Amino acid sequence: NPEGCTKCFCFGKTTRCEKAYLRPFEVSMMKNLSLHTINVKGGKINVTNWLTDGEILTNETSAFVELGDVDNPELLDGFAYFGMLEYLGNQNNHLTAYGGFLRYTLLYTTDLFGNPQIGPDVILEAKDVRIKHMNYRQPAARQKFDGAVEMIESNFQTLSGAPVSREQFMTILRDLTKIYIRASYFDNGLFTYINDVTLSCADEDPENYNLYKESA
Repeated sequence: NPEGCTKCFCFGKTTRCEKAYLRPFEVSMMKNLSLHTINVKGGKINVTNWLTDGEILTNETSAFVELGDVDNPELLDGFAYFGMLEYLGNQNNHLTAYGGFLRYTLLYTTDLFGNPQIGPDVILEAKDVRIKHMNYRQPAARQKFDGAVEMIESNFQTLSGAPVSREQFMTILRDLTKIYIRASYFDNGLFTYINDVTLSCADEDPENYNLYKESA
């Protein structure tokens, strides 16, 4: 670890930690997609769920949202987000996602004129707790954007901008209820397409020990 020893955190179960050897899997997050408008101000968040008439999934790995025809004031008061969550096998949490990556591909189109919108690109939700990630590189209109967020605490902040501790981050992964990925980047957006959203998780696989990797 180039940053030195990683602080041990085991939810109070033990004071001695060891490295784990598990097989990594890329888990698709696109089985239960939803749409939301999210407004983050002053460290507080307001989430409005969209009531969609049609299917937003175009196939098992792709989805889209039409932003140009939205005229509901509640849905315009914030940024549009895709919401999602899926589990690996029979796991009931996402603790093994620590140190892995949330990956996605995004493409959006806009009208001729408009203003860019700045806000969280990814939000993790766990019960009543949310944390945010802001990409250094923002997607450009009509250009495919490959997003990759390493799932470690230093890549996230609280909604008020404070650092996230390892304890907070691990607790959120344990209780994760939703991943939000931003869909609107301009105030005159037309369409946004999202593809291949995966989250790296890990589990035992005795038949394929050759695929095991070391994880903290």
